Amino acid sequence: MTHKIILASGSEGRKQQLTRAGIAFDIKKPDVDEEAIALEHQGASLRDVAEHLAVAKGLAVSEKHPNAVVIAGDQICALGTEVLHKPMTNQNAVMQLEHLQGKTHHLHTSAAICKGGEVLWQFATTTALHMRELSLDEIENYVAQDDVRHCCGSYKIEGQGMRLFQRIDGDQFAIEGLPILDVVNTLYEYKFIGL
Repeated sequence: MTHKIILASGSEGRKQQLTRAGIAFDIKKPDVDEEAIALEHQGASLRDVAEHLAVAKGLAVSEKHPNAVVIAGDQICALGTEVLHKPMTNQNAVMQLEHLQGKTHHLHTSAAICKGGEVLWQFATTTALHMRELSLDEIENYVAQDDVRHCCGSYKIEGQGMRLFQRIDGDQFAIEGLPILDVVNTLYEYKFIGL
């Protein structure tokens, strides 16, 4: 039996992950107030907030498309308790990388799978990223080569951004947007996909 799968995200990284996994899907961007959800869960760990956001996005799309299998995700990038947002400009990306260089920051990645307005599965993982010490010239060269304006942390690990790091502890796939192995395994266990 074929199941319609929807990705509740406009994220290029998440789209690429599902495509590489050979999963056919449609895209529907969720209509959720992320700031309100984050405020509602103020005091929770950033990992838990990311998980709540993924669930809210999945449910928002699932309620409109109850017969589809909906995959949603969220990420929160943080240096200690400081949340790092998408830089939106190259200048901001340079400043963010200057702030991160030589330090370890964390990326909290979450995913949810929903169907019929119900959460079937939810998951979150945290990856520690140890960025090497970088000169301003190195940072500016990197930002000029990779469009990172829409990437929290100001890097794309799936491209030249991997050169910024000395070590990564945790699920390296999750850095791209979804803990894709866990998502694929869950889809397979529910028989939403086959081999």
